[in-house]
Amino acid sequence: MQKSFVFLFVGLLLASGPVIAAFTADAATGVRCEEIAIWNGPASGSEAAAKIPGLPPEYVTPTLTVLLPPEGKQNNGAFVLIVPGGGYMYCSAVGEGTKVADKLLAWGVGAGVLRYRRNMFEHGTPKHLTRVYDKNVALEDAMRSMRIVRSRAKEWGLKDGGVGIMGFSAGGHIAATIAVHPGAADPAASDVCDRFPARPDFAILAYSLISMAPPWGGACWRDNLLGKPFDPALAEYYSCQKHVTPQTPPCFLVCTADDFTLRDMLAMNQALGEKGVPHELHIFEKGGHGYGMSKPGLAVTACWPGLLEAWLKGRGVIQ
Repeated sequence: MQKSFVFLFVGLLLASGPVIAAFTADAATGVRCEEIAIWNGPASGSEAAAKIPGLPPEYVTPTLTVLLPPEGKQNNGAFVLIVPGGGYMYCSAVGEGTKVADKLLAWGVGAGVLRYRRNMFEHGTPKHLTRVYDKNVALEDAMRSMRIVRSRAKEWGLKDGGVGIMGFSAGGHIAATIAVHPGAADPAASDVCDRFPARPDFAILAYSLISMAPPWGGACWRDNLLGKPFDPALAEYYSCQKHVTPQTPPCFLVCTADDFTLRDMLAMNQALGEKGVPHELHIFEKGGHGYGMSKPGLAVTACWPGLLEAWLKGRGVIQ
């Protein structure tokens, strides 16, 4: 899919809503694209971050790139919010973002690639780490994005039960956190987006971080998110396997046996099973970490997209 889009910013979606761009269609594919500044400009509390030299713009103004199937072609009325990984320091928005969106669009599924704020910023030579935020700003951005999708579901032609979230590595931790700690709607909210829930209808977790609590959860990515020393109560809260309930949305999990997230995925699989949540887990022998959906030469990437497509069909999300 060509990536050459021209965006025209057109003001506010609704009262206190996000700044959006008019949909433009890719000349070659007809895929409709829209860029959304999810907080209507710089995020609240980003004033200090904006003064850090060389900081990528999404640390201050996170964005959601919405891609919808071409008009008049296969469209299942489904949508997946994609949260790339990066250990709460980076955002792999190509390999775990736009390339994933291409796969979903081929199935007639809309996608939103989130470029979110992170807690840590690596810069300079030699490399230096700067803590940009203390709170979980990535989770805030993902929940906001889910509310935006919900608020525009009718406009985008999305069906009931067809809005999911998909996360890779640390992005998978964000997706899992939303699945187990869903944000409720506030009908009286002044911000239109807050009148919609942040709960996804299903979650897709790829080699995801799940636990932040000792003895085996977290490590460097826990320190990136929570700081060092960390608050044990927050580590427990962000250990998603401990907060699964029967109301947790159905989940699809995939990882490899040679990856450090294997324990995380097994723990989440067990928790989902104990609470009776519909789910399935696929473990491949090799692949390591960070392969997305398209890294060549791996059995996992050759197979798991097809398994996901079958799962989505089985759940009635796509035809």
